[in-house]
Amino acid sequence: MGGGVAAAPLSGPNVTLEGVYHCHQGPTIALDQVCDFQTDCPLGDDEGDRCRRFLNGSYCSFEEDECMWKSIPGRTFSWRRLQSPAKATRQICPSSGGTFSVEGGQTKGQRGSALLRSPMFTPPLRNSPCKVRFWVCAGGLQKGALSLWIVENSTGPEEQRRLWHSASEARSESGWKLISIPLYGLADWFWLQFSAEDGPGVGSVISIDNISFTMDCFLACEC
Repeated sequence: MGGGVAAAPLSGPNVTLEGVYHCHQGPTIALDQVCDFQTDCPLGDDEGDRCRRFLNGSYCSFEEDECMWKSIPGRTFSWRRLQSPAKATRQICPSSGGTFSVEGGQTKGQRGSALLRSPMFTPPLRNSPCKVRFWVCAGGLQKGALSLWIVENSTGPEEQRRLWHSASEARSESGWKLISIPLYGLADWFWLQFSAEDGPGVGSVISIDNISFTMDCFLACEC
């Protein structure tokens, strides 16, 4: 198997450490194209139930449940799993299914923060090109701010690292945007958490959807 094995159902001759996946019928695709919520193999074997059998929370569309992602409410607002967006924000962040969202309240601004925390994940191999991917939408006149943090079990929240902040993204029109972030330098189990800061105002929303880890996060050495 090219010297490597995947951590779960995509193991076997279809996955190699050379960074390719052999579709059951059809072409060879890059590992980055596996479990990214876009079907590339003719039979669809690069997506779906196979991907959900990895670590819970590492491949989640929030269609059926929270995948063990947990909302930690702030004083004035919180993350909620929504099957469809509210009428006031439907045009801002259109969605055909489940999302985790923070919706604007009745005041012009909501001070404080609310957290969306993942379950615990095992660390990838050192120097692995492991990435986390997610779709984000922030729209309305008062969008608030969003950060993604990483916390290692050995150090705890006191030494959390910020991986991404919405202010670092180029300004663009409202709508969904794909974010891909490398995960590196991890020596212990870890979790991720989204922090919505100074929540969205009236008629505004922040939404997260289709969270996935690249397959490089699950490759293990056979040495």
